[in-house]
Amino acid sequence: MSETSPVIYSVANIKDALSIIPSNQSNKLPLDVVIYVRASVWEACLLKINEYCGTKWTKLRKWKSNDKVIFGETRQCHRSGAYESKRSVRIGQKDSKRCGCVAQLSIARYHENVAGHLGSDVVEFKLLKDHTNHVPGDSKELGMLPINRTALDTIKYHLTLGNKCRSIRIATLKTLDTLKEENKGSRRPSYDDVYNLMKKMKDYLYRFRENDIESFLFWLNNKLALQGYKIFAGNPLLYSQDTTLFAYGFQSQIQSRKMEQHQSFCLDATHGISSRSMEVLYTLLVKDLLTGKGYPVAYMVTNDQSVGPVNQWLVYLRDNCNFAPTAITIDCSLAEVNAIKAAFRNQVVIHYCAFHVWRAWKDNLGAKLSLPTSISNTEATEYKQDLLNDLHLILVETRKNALFRKIEGFKLKIENHTELLDYFTRYWFNNEEVVKRKPQGSFTNADDNNNGPWKIQSFDPNKPRTTYQVRVINNVICTCLCPDFKKTQIACKHMCLLKRYTSMPLKIEVDISNGLQLEQYTSRVSEDENDDINIEDNSEDNLEGDLEETTSVLSNSAAIDMALSRISALHHSKRDIEKFKTIPGVNAAELEPLNSAIQNALDQIESIRNSHPSFFRRQNRQWN
Repeated sequence: MSETSPVIYSVANIKDALSIIPSNQSNKLPLDVVIYVRASVWEACLLKINEYCGTKWTKLRKWKSNDKVIFGETRQCHRSGAYESKRSVRIGQKDSKRCGCVAQLSIARYHENVAGHLGSDVVEFKLLKDHTNHVPGDSKELGMLPINRTALDTIKYHLTLGNKCRSIRIATLKTLDTLKEENKGSRRPSYDDVYNLMKKMKDYLYRFRENDIESFLFWLNNKLALQGYKIFAGNPLLYSQDTTLFAYGFQSQIQSRKMEQHQSFCLDATHGISSRSMEVLYTLLVKDLLTGKGYPVAYMVTNDQSVGPVNQWLVYLRDNCNFAPTAITIDCSLAEVNAIKAAFRNQVVIHYCAFHVWRAWKDNLGAKLSLPTSISNTEATEYKQDLLNDLHLILVETRKNALFRKIEGFKLKIENHTELLDYFTRYWFNNEEVVKRKPQGSFTNADDNNNGPWKIQSFDPNKPRTTYQVRVINNVICTCLCPDFKKTQIACKHMCLLKRYTSMPLKIEVDISNGLQLEQYTSRVSEDENDDINIEDNSEDNLEGDLEETTSVLSNSAAIDMALSRISALHHSKRDIEKFKTIPGVNAAELEPLNSAIQNALDQIESIRNSHPSFFRRQNRQWN
């Protein structure tokens, strides 16, 4: 029997050394068979074996080097061992990958002239124990494996290009599809894999210096500036001797153009942006007219929460970015108030965010309210809740005189609690400041109850004194006289705002039989005319605009648009009407008003068409 020299495998032909599992036709290492690979590529060969076989080998123990062994190690299957849960029931937790597999793989490299081995240029692989309790390469096994090297390299490449997560995953899957046979035992990457790798590569992708400030400045001066960003650099030394303070801001060209189109802004401070507690991100936002949500138009990062950096930033935006606000909504921050005043010299109306006002009131009420120990916990809770209810009514009140009456009533309730009374009197209940700082008033009602026409302030910053009428019947929000509701007959933002602050439900009145007209609403006049005054209402200055926008008589064009929208809505209800056939309880008597209303509408259309025959000429054509 002639002996043949053993085959020394490389990355290119390592698959030839593997055997086939009959059950799933996947590859596996043969048991008790030595596989020789070149020492220079043994790690790459092991990775390829893992990809072909759908396995992963983890280190169990390392061999000691001696006069025979250069290095050696024993590895175990990644599904070795067993997981013992500390809970009797594991709810909502995936199965452990530990299944008690006993497979072991030895990897060794020997010195030259060691009997039975091929020398130091070769590394020997040998499967000592076969897999148990699972089948490598099975489809159920893939979810417990990491993604392969090809997928990792593809994801890293696209991350360096700045591509989006979705496009990166699609590109990676396309790459793997071209290598189907080679990656049969590999898991396909998910979005989580892309995000996890992005997080691991953050130092390479985003961190250009060891020092955070130096890395941030590199971004501003070497990255964003080249893309046309406007860069703000504050000078804290003008108001402080602390050399560790900084303030930097940036704004893109798109944000700059967006800023020029608006006059009403929101200044928001985001804390906890880093491990250093003093650092804060200031964001200037506007309301996007398409989405109705906040749109950031400028950013500033600083570790100084005083007046200085905010004032310098606002002055920079005013002088370099056409920043000309008429109103700014802020948190309950005295530093922001003083910064805005210094930058615009009282030419800007400052509003407090209702959420932050309510939170400040609630926190200080709990901290500064001192009750005698003689009253029970139930009585104390009811008393606090009564005060909170009064504060909520003050917060949502928009009538000037009614607002001051409620404030005086609240003061009388807390006159014995000097600390609490001093807080509200000093910071909130000054007659001038409460009008200025109150969250922006948007609605008024002439009646003491909710019914009747409400005046809703326009959201258009170019029409700050314009109001629209929203009709409320039996505590149900029915209609609005704004152009949007007239055209679509869908609840508009004025109606939704009223619902938000009053908790009254919405009900859209669609009267098909009277589809060409909208009922004319007449304003009610309160007995006390001062109660009708909105906090920022100057009706005399905009009388003509109010008459134009609050008129309840629709123009011809608006009436036609309304008719078209209702006909379209009726068309979309066709399937619902067809389902009436399957409802046993629906009878002809119930459908008679509907049929009459539709027939009346068709008759009205025919009547108008017959009144203007020249516009509806018919072709005299006979169809065969």
